[in-house]
Amino acid sequence: VLIEIVSGMHLPVADRKSSDPFVVVSFGNTEIHRTHYVQKTTNPIWTLEKRSLFLLELGPSNPAKELVFTVRDYDSLTKNDFLGQTSVDRATLVEGSGKRIEKQLIAEDGNTPVNNARLVLRYRMASKTDVSFVKQYMLDEKSKSSTGVAINQTIVPLLTIKSPRGKDTRQVDDNLQVTA
Repeated sequence: VLIEIVSGMHLPVADRKSSDPFVVVSFGNTEIHRTHYVQKTTNPIWTLEKRSLFLLELGPSNPAKELVFTVRDYDSLTKNDFLGQTSVDRATLVEGSGKRIEKQLIAEDGNTPVNNARLVLRYRMASKTDVSFVKQYMLDEKSKSSTGVAINQTIVPLLTIKSPRGKDTRQVDDNLQVTA
């Protein structure tokens, strides 16, 4: 199934005037996807660069009955705040046509609607082209984000040392050694 997290509408304010929302997607007890956060908004729009799109394989190995979307507010210094959640059952995912669907967000108690807060989704069975595109995009993103040297969980980009004529001549490798 190809799933797109499109946007949020009227999300609660978790910081002073706004929120920094992101979505965590779980299938059963397993987190299977997480978007990047969108800064300072209660009406976020997730794009491909913010990890809006993902694939879900609904095989017999995962008997979970529903996909749960939990919207949280990103906080760098404290615990991420809960903004609301919604779910889509397995049968509905399979029957999806790719049309835009607005889902009411529910509070942590599992019953109370969160004001007029909504999460906008699209889902449908993935074509071979969809699968190829998403897999290639993820590979490209992984290679972009991991180009460099990992130092204490921080990615440091590779340094390129240029000659006086502007040509790349040497790089610093993963062991912080200069190579030709």
